[in-house]
Amino acid sequence: MKRRKFLGLATAAIATPVLNISRAWAAEPGAPLPIPEIMEVGSGAGNALEAIRGTRDFVGGAASETWGYSQDYLGPLLRFQRGRTANISVTNRLDEPITAHWHGMHVPGYLDGGPQLAFGPGETWAPELPIDHPADAALADTRNIEETHFQPIDTDRLLAPARATHAPRILLLYGSLRDSSFSRLMTEEAARILTRLGAETRTYCPSGFPLPDDADADHPKVKELRDLVTWSEGMVWCSPERHGAMTGVMKTQIDWIPLCLGGVRPTQGKTLAVMQVSGGSQSFNAVNQLRILGRWMCLLTIPNQSSTPKAFLEFDEAGRMKPSPLYDRMVDVMEELMKFTLLTRDNVDVLLDRYSERRESAAKLSKRVNQKAI
Repeated sequence: MKRRKFLGLATAAIATPVLNISRAWAAEPGAPLPIPEIMEVGSGAGNALEAIRGTRDFVGGAASETWGYSQDYLGPLLRFQRGRTANISVTNRLDEPITAHWHGMHVPGYLDGGPQLAFGPGETWAPELPIDHPADAALADTRNIEETHFQPIDTDRLLAPARATHAPRILLLYGSLRDSSFSRLMTEEAARILTRLGAETRTYCPSGFPLPDDADADHPKVKELRDLVTWSEGMVWCSPERHGAMTGVMKTQIDWIPLCLGGVRPTQGKTLAVMQVSGGSQSFNAVNQLRILGRWMCLLTIPNQSSTPKAFLEFDEAGRMKPSPLYDRMVDVMEELMKFTLLTRDNVDVLLDRYSERRESAAKLSKRVNQKAI
C-alpha cells in the first residue's frame, strides 16, 4: 500500500465527513455553506459504512479519483447519543488496507484508528464506541460567523485572474551611506538582474532621510519613499550587519513606511526579498530581522535569501561583484522574487480579502491600525 494513499484515507476518515469539503470548494460565491447528510448512530445493528472508490470534479475540468465512506468523497456527519455505546461497522471495499479515525469524537486511543488497526480488502471493522462527551456540532458549528460577511473562496478570481502586462515594479532599499557601501553595490547588482528578467526597478537613496518622529510625514524624503512603496509591487531590502543587527539607516527607512494610509495598507500583499552583507564571517542576523519586519508589514517574503560575508573581498575596484557562489545565490533570489511577484501581483485583492476586514469600514480600519494606544 502506498504511504500517500494510506495517510489520505487515515486522515479523511469517518469524522472528516463532518463537512463536505468537495461541495463547499465548488460552491459559487454567495452560496450557503453546504452541510453533509446526518447519519444517526444507535446501539443496535444497521450502523454501517463502506469505504469505496469514486470520482469528483472539484473546480471544473477532469474528474479526480476519490475515496469516501458510503459516497464518492468523505462521508456523512455521524450523530450519537451520550451515555450509550455506539455499534458501527466499516467495511473495506477498496483493494488496499485502510484505517479509520473518528475525527471529533472522544474515544479511547485503542479505538481511534491508526496503523495498528488497519484492516484489509473485504474485511469489516466493527468497534463498540463509548459515547461520553457533551453534545456539539463539531466542525459544523460556526455560531460566531456573521453570514453577511462570510463567503466561500472565489476560485475563479484566485486561480484565473486578469493578468497585467506591464513590467513588475520592484523597489530596492539599502542600509548604508558609506562611499563604498557594499549594501548599495549589492542592490545595484540585484537591480541589473531584475532588469534582465523584465522588471522595472527603482532604488531609493536614504541620504538626507530624517529620523522617525524628527520630521513631519510631508518631508520630501519621506514622501518620496512612501510614493515609491505605493508604486511598487515587490521590494528588495539589503542591509549591512552592524553590531549583530541591521543598520539604523535600514530600520529608519522601514519605520517611515506606514502600516496604513487612509485605509490602504501600502505594503501588504506585495513581495519582498531580503539580503545582507557583512564585514566578517557568515551571519544571518540582519536577514532574520528583515524577515520579521516583512511579516509584520504583511509582505509576502520569499523563502530564499542572500547573505554575503567579507563583502570587501567580493567586489572589484569598479564596484562590481565578482563571480562566485555568493553571486549565484543573489541571482537565485532575484529569480525567485520575480516568479513570486508575477504569481501573486494580480491576486492581491483576493489574497487580502479578509472576513474581519469585510466587517469594518476603511475609516475604522485606518483608526485601528494607526491608534496611538491600546
